[in-house]
Amino acid sequence: MSRTAYISDVHSNSDALRRVFREIDAKGIQDIVCLGDLIGRGGNDPAGVIDMIRMRCVVCLLGEEDAAFIHGNPTFNPVTQAGISNSRRLLDPGSDSTGSNQARIDFLAGLRPSLHRGTFLLVHATPQDPLHEYLLPHSMQFDPTRVANLLEGLDAIGIAGHTHVPGAFVEGVGYVRPEDVNGKLMFQGRKTFVQVGSVGRPLDGTGLPCFAVIDEEGVEWIRVAHRM
Repeated sequence: MSRTAYISDVHSNSDALRRVFREIDAKGIQDIVCLGDLIGRGGNDPAGVIDMIRMRCVVCLLGEEDAAFIHGNPTFNPVTQAGISNSRRLLDPGSDSTGSNQARIDFLAGLRPSLHRGTFLLVHATPQDPLHEYLLPHSMQFDPTRVANLLEGLDAIGIAGHTHVPGAFVEGVGYVRPEDVNGKLMFQGRKTFVQVGSVGRPLDGTGLPCFAVIDEEGVEWIRVAHRM
């Protein structure tokens, strides 16, 4: 499989998405995959984000806030609910005589949270719960059995977003941060569950949009400067 850029968790932040796309273009990468959560809290332009994703991405998954936008989810906290409600207001079909907002909503409604692409399993969250489950860096320490079960269930490579933190769980190694490997991790035949980070709401302490470039050999995480 050729080098592919994987983005996730844009959360209505069109400015960050444009910066990420410019960086992807500068690297000459053609294939772009979005792992979900296009809308919701983080920015104020869900329409712009959906339009760019539809234009640029060869594959797009459904995220949990996308799903809540379509179907509702009363379990979300008030801040997340407010972000989803704001996206509903901005994508109101009744305020758009062109039909564009309805087409954007239909696009979200047609997405699913997981699929296989070549030898890779793509999910928004985890294979066990593609929409909602969080596998976090500290899971390696506090719930190693869950991590082991996840890796055992993979055929080879899994790729996800959802946590807003870039890193990877590697068979026989443990949890790897981008900083541990100078931003690049080679798979070397080991089962690996890659988390690509977030474009619109990074939670890794840097405040910088992050995406990952992945092929059969390995992954490179790339953080994008605020000014490009």
